Order: sequence, then structure tokens, then C-alpha cells
Amino acid sequence: MANTIDILYQRYLRGELSAEELEEFRQLVAETADDDLWDLMCLDFVNASEATQMPFDAKQRVLENIERETKTQRKSFKLRYVAAAIVLLFVMIGATRGMP
Repeated sequence: MANTIDILYQRYLRGELSAEELEEFRQLVAETADDDLWDLMCLDFVNASEATQMPFDAKQRVLENIERETKTQRKSFKLRYVAAAIVLLFVMIGATRGMP
């Protein structure tokens, strides 16, 4: 039965089940223990994760997004330093004008 549910589960994920097979799959799911279903889904997730590779274009887009985000963060970090330096400059100018 474990092999049957595994085969039907794989076909279900690909959308290849007929109406009769879908009904059989639903029945098997109802009869199978939750722990066994969990193991089946986790095993499938691990296998799919190891077998799937990200296309080169998708990798490039992710890297570009990360680079854009880090540059934006660096800019705001630099702007804080510039703002702090300007404030310090005004304080120093104000302090020197107030001295006799």
C-alpha cells in the first residue's frame, strides 16, 4: 500500500490523476496514519529539493536583487554619517561664534 500511495502522490503532484485514481488516492490518504503521510511528504520534499536546480537567469536576478538591496543599505548608512558630520559642523560653528 505504501508504494501505491507514493505513486499516486507523485502523479497527484504532477496533476496526472484520473477521477478514479484521485478517489483511490483520497481513500488511501484517509486510511494512512498521519506520521506515514508526513514521512511521505517530507521524503518527496527532500528529493525534489535535491533534484531541482535554479536556472542561471533566476540566479542572476536573485544576486542582482541582493546587490541592489545592499547598495541601498550602504547608501543610507553613508547618508547618516554625512548628516552627523553636518550637524557636528553646525555645532562647532555655533560654539566658535559664541566664544569671545
